[in-house]
Amino acid sequence: MALFQNYGIICEINPNTKGYTRLTISTNVPFKTKLIKFNVWDTLQLKKLGSTRSNAMIPFKVGEEVSVQYSYKDSYPQLVNMVSARVDNCAVCFSSLKGIDAQRFEVGCDGCRLIPEDEHKKRVNTQMQVVSKTIKQYSNSAGIKLELYSESDNKAFAPVIFPNNFTFQTAENMEVGQKCWVVGWIAPNGKFLDVIDISCY
Repeated sequence: MALFQNYGIICEINPNTKGYTRLTISTNVPFKTKLIKFNVWDTLQLKKLGSTRSNAMIPFKVGEEVSVQYSYKDSYPQLVNMVSARVDNCAVCFSSLKGIDAQRFEVGCDGCRLIPEDEHKKRVNTQMQVVSKTIKQYSNSAGIKLELYSESDNKAFAPVIFPNNFTFQTAENMEVGQKCWVVGWIAPNGKFLDVIDISCY
């Protein structure tokens, strides 16, 4: 059985009536963010040891940095182990890496060094304004097509947000003219924006 390991942040712990808990880990891989979703039946996997003075188990919480080990069964990830871990990010591609005490210099990691420089995306964390918002039906589901104007880049982007994106609910409530902080990746050609997070005000 092949084991995989990723560092990331817990972004969902959601029990349901079917008996399992949906656990979602957000992890960065070179120049993009992916979500690893587990159906966890054993609730002990969602707990960790408390203080060193006690053997009491306490539940993990959304927002915690963790390391997860997992395997695949029928193309679905199966959680093997989850522990608390400090997470650092590559200064170039933002990949989630094991935290270290030394400073990470801006020379890239093993992951992004394998990607040609002309294929590197640009990380953005900037204010944008909603120019338009349209709900459209695509081949697999409905999506929200946004037009976001970035004053710093002096251009508009038209990302599509689908229901499996954690920003979908925010996109549903957005209004034309509203200003938002957008985190994401701009494609090497400068035309496409992959949205990771949006917060509006």
